[in-house]
Amino acid sequence: YEGASELRPPRPYRLTKMLFQRASEGVYVATFNDPSLLNSWEFPRDFQEMQLLVEHVARDDRIRVIVWTGAGRAFSAGVRLSPSPGPRVAKAIWDGYVHAGIA
Repeated sequence: YEGASELRPPRPYRLTKMLFQRASEGVYVATFNDPSLLNSWEFPRDFQEMQLLVEHVARDDRIRVIVWTGAGRAFSAGVRLSPSPGPRVAKAIWDGYVHAGIA
């Protein structure tokens, strides 16, 4: 995402369904980015992404505000009850965040 090179370690991993961009000084926009499925959530991947993003924000004192939005015509349709075979958060990435004490 935009601004990733400015962040102190540990850097967040590449998000798969969320966009996270700096909008202005201290203001960042988090966008649920799966408009074809009305930004519905898949458990556990999307919850892990959001948890890691929130933990990262909590550690970065330059971020004062997060504006949450959804791509397309819906903010979010909620949790998808039938999971897709899409990618999960890589175990090595998740373990790194657990080891760092932020997940």
